[in-house]
Amino acid sequence: MAIAPDFIDLSSGLITDFYKWDEPSNLWLNYRGATYNSQNPTFGDGYNFVPGKGYMVAYPELVTKNFIGVPNTNPTGEPGFVCTKTATTGNGWNLIGNPYPSSIDWASSNIIKTGMDAALYYFDNATASYKYYAYFSGGLAGASQYIAPMQGFMVHASAASGSVTIPNSARTHLGQDVFYKSAELVTNILELKVEGNNKTDYARVCFYTQATNNFDGEYDAYKLFSYSASAAELYSVAADNTSLAINTLPETVMEGGTVPVSFKTGATGNFTITADKLSTFANTSITLEDKTTATFQKLNDNPAYTFFATANDVADRFVLHFKNATSIPEPTTDKGITVSFINGMVNAETDLIGVNGDIRVTDMVGRTLAVSKYTSGNATTFSLNVKPGVYIVGLYTANRIYSQKVLVY
Repeated sequence: MAIAPDFIDLSSGLITDFYKWDEPSNLWLNYRGATYNSQNPTFGDGYNFVPGKGYMVAYPELVTKNFIGVPNTNPTGEPGFVCTKTATTGNGWNLIGNPYPSSIDWASSNIIKTGMDAALYYFDNATASYKYYAYFSGGLAGASQYIAPMQGFMVHASAASGSVTIPNSARTHLGQDVFYKSAELVTNILELKVEGNNKTDYARVCFYTQATNNFDGEYDAYKLFSYSASAAELYSVAADNTSLAINTLPETVMEGGTVPVSFKTGATGNFTITADKLSTFANTSITLEDKTTATFQKLNDNPAYTFFATANDVADRFVLHFKNATSIPEPTTDKGITVSFINGMVNAETDLIGVNGDIRVTDMVGRTLAVSKYTSGNATTFSLNVKPGVYIVGLYTANRIYSQKVLVY
């Protein structure tokens, strides 16, 4: 089918644009040429729509466009849409599209993906960020396995010449009018959402026996960064330094491992990271460490962590700590630590022999306000400038945590 004037009228004074993504050059190619009434000779494809290829169109106002002709069908889906991977430029990112007048199911076993990763990527213009779907763990940020008619989406080729074959058997009536629909999740899956400056972003960390610590094309999804400089960007980092929106790791990590989490924003302000799906973990304690403020917050007890960030902060800011909850010592007040607060000074001591560690003061939501070293046999005294309220002073040793509440007035 030709790209008719109904879609891009070169004689119109309206500034309308029609693009396709070119993986080898890593560029959007405009249908228009150097002037708005000419065609771009490098656009290629004989200026025709290519079944299975995705396109991007921009109009100055809300319009409805019509496709006229016989609806596309393809019993076998052959020969399949070819996806390239060009090192150092496109690196395998291809924009393809649903060629049918009905939805297709990306999770269908009838779709043949050769030399391709399993995840798909939607760009949501309303939020200026990407939504992700991974076959193993479902949709992130509201993405769906059901691809609506004429919906374009990004996929990643893992080989120099990959292909996606979509036969009629992959079509479905589900998702006809829902471009982004939540998918049911599996166990041991942590959803993270960051909000601030009217921006929102999502990341996922989950666990599966056959996953690895590096990028896995079957289980993970790359982090695709927004074109908006002020967008909040939250993502985890794999052992091979790959930035991931969906990171699936071996279950052994839950026994005492860590996962680096990065955050970037182009705007200064207050942000909140909220953890969800914590109930999908049976006996796992999950703690978020903020390396910038030296704060540790147990997400199982308080899933929302608020922090201040500037546009120039380093991205490598957070760490998730996972540990089997049955092996974690609980705080105790039994004769372990004696605390007093007088005239802005904290005095902490213990009658335990041979115990060393840190004295840490936290507020009731888990934010660390002060840290001081403790040496066996010596009382620790330090100043604490805080507002009136209830605080927790804890002695953190190698084997146990002793804590006591202190009322500051």
